Order: sequence, then structure tokens, then C-alpha cells
Amino acid sequence: MSTPERDEAFLEAFSGWLRTLGSDVVDVSNALRRAEDSYAREVLVGSLNYLFKSIDLIPDGIEDLGMLDDTFVLRTACAMALPHDGTLSSSPVRSLAADATVIHDFLGEDDTRLEKFCAGMRDVNVRGQTAIAIAADAAKIDSLCAEVNDWARAYEVPGFSREPRNLIKLRAFLLTKLPQA
Repeated sequence: MSTPERDEAFLEAFSGWLRTLGSDVVDVSNALRRAEDSYAREVLVGSLNYLFKSIDLIPDGIEDLGMLDDTFVLRTACAMALPHDGTLSSSPVRSLAADATVIHDFLGEDDTRLEKFCAGMRDVNVRGQTAIAIAADAAKIDSLCAEVNDWARAYEVPGFSREPRNLIKLRAFLLTKLPQA
């Protein structure tokens, strides 16, 4: 149930996530290089590939909302990877994974649809390769991480007006595009 206090907490969190997205993806790419579990690597690669995917849940150019789906996918993937790989527990992935509880509070039971989407990103071709193929090859991981670092250097924090109607629009976009559970 939406309340002004909950809405304000969501708006504050989401605004902060947009501010840190550039450094967050660099942190994830650094953790990816150390990850030992194949599933964890695949999920993390899928979330980083999502930055370069031409068809987003929310198109990047949409004012206020366009990059929020990227922040949601990144955090959800971290939460999915963390239990599979102990090397991630001492990295920033742990903090990003903890943020996934905010996404769960925001989406409720529909959070499972986002998890399904993130798991599916392992099989999606982005720039001619799947996350599974990249995750199995250290040179491909290094190439992706270099590309992510370039993306992060060029990232400009988008505007985000902290209006409750943006939460309604965000939820509507996600629930329209996410696969059914």
C-alpha cells in the first residue's frame, strides 16, 4: 500500500541510485573479475550487458525514468548472484544486493517477474554474445569490463523529479514489460 512516507523513501532511494549508477557498474565489473561461480558471473554479466541492450524495459530517453530500470536490473542481479559466490560477500555487490529489498517493497509480489527477467538476461544476445558465453571467457569478461568502465566515465546523472506520480509511471512501465511469473 502506498503512503506518502513510503513514496518519499522510494523516491529518495531511486534518486540516489541514479546518482551512483556509474560507480555502481564499475564496482560490479570489478567484482565480476573475481567471481568464481559461473551462475553468479552470468547474472552479473547479464546486468552489465543490459546497459548496452537496445530494448530496455524503460527506454533510456524517457525523462525521469529512463535509467531507473538499469538500476533495478543491476541490484536484482547482485541479489541473485550473492548467494552463489562467497567472493562477492566482501564486495560492493553485497550493498547493491541489499538494495534489492527496496525493489521488492516497491514491486511487491511482482518482484519475481523482475528476477525472471534478470535470469533471462543470461541468454540474451547483446552485441552478438550471450552473458553465458562472456562469463565463460576471461578475455571476454575483461573486454566487457573495459566497455563498462568507458560507459561509466561518460555517464551523466539524469534528472529525476521526486514526484509521487513518477512512482506510478515507473510501476506501470515495469509491470507492462516484465514477463509474467
